[in-house]
Amino acid sequence: IEERLRKIGGPLNEFDNKQSWNDSLADQAEILTSRTVLGEVVDRLGLAIVVEPDYFPLIGKPLARVRGEREVVASPLIGSQRFAWGGESWQIQAMEIPEKFLSKSFELVVGRQGSFKLYDEENGFLAAGTVGEEVLDFLPTSDRSRILITALVANPGTVFKVKKIPRLEAIQRLQRRLVVADGGEDSSTLAISLDGQDPKRIAEILNVVVNLYVANDVERQSREARLTLNFVEQQIPGVRAALEEAEGRLNRLQSQRGSVDITSDTQTVLSKIVRLESRLGELRQSRAELIQRFTPLHPRIQSLDSQIAAQEQQLAAAEGDVKELPTTQREILSATRNVNVAS
Repeated sequence: IEERLRKIGGPLNEFDNKQSWNDSLADQAEILTSRTVLGEVVDRLGLAIVVEPDYFPLIGKPLARVRGEREVVASPLIGSQRFAWGGESWQIQAMEIPEKFLSKSFELVVGRQGSFKLYDEENGFLAAGTVGEEVLDFLPTSDRSRILITALVANPGTVFKVKKIPRLEAIQRLQRRLVVADGGEDSSTLAISLDGQDPKRIAEILNVVVNLYVANDVERQSREARLTLNFVEQQIPGVRAALEEAEGRLNRLQSQRGSVDITSDTQTVLSKIVRLESRLGELRQSRAELIQRFTPLHPRIQSLDSQIAAQEQQLAAAEGDVKELPTTQREILSATRNVNVAS
């Protein structure tokens, strides 16, 4: 991410580096937490499928977290066999249910030798299955339903609460858990953290988030490069015509006036005007490109507008100096200026 941020350039960074850098960080953070990126994370990792082991009340969950660090399924301590005590693992690769069953909880009861049973919210039996084998039409409805459990490690009798939530809700849950911040004062990095209890799952989710961000950023930069190229190609005919017209006017003026040298004062004013107009052109081009991505109220657009106004003010002052020059010098300066700007 640091490398991507360093590639954000253009005139904005030259005249307002700190502010533009902060804006760039904010832009990248917004992309990282966007529905486009996180929606694909949800789809790839099946985050709309929510699985929660049934823990012993009050003490079961913290105990399971501690005992699960040994990476073996912990033996039951107290209570019935239904509770999870740490070390359990699972993977539901697919779960398709009709929309009316979204957010409804199902009970998955672990059996022996990779078997399991599914029950509804009222403890009504739905289906029996085996890890690695798809269970089809397990709901009492004519609509299609299926579930594929590819991993299930737990003591026989352990109960898991399983439900599938709407995709948008899964994205919003992930957005609330994901924290994106700058890496510190004067930093060019973004720090990403995710709230959760399973370190391996957290690392998996963060890796997918970053990889998708990079892929989306490459695609975005390619798209912006195409837009920039199209913009430049559209400007070429007009620039070429302006250059030819300016060169023709300068040649005609020199023919009419004979050999006239530009004085040092005229050259100084000319250099200043050309420099200001060149800079102004860069700023306006940057604004034309950015306005395709942001509204006029975006900080980067407003910063550009402020700099454009400042350049225009300086240019107006320089043009005031032109009026103090002799007529011939003004004419030569104007023609030469048009050639320099057009080229």
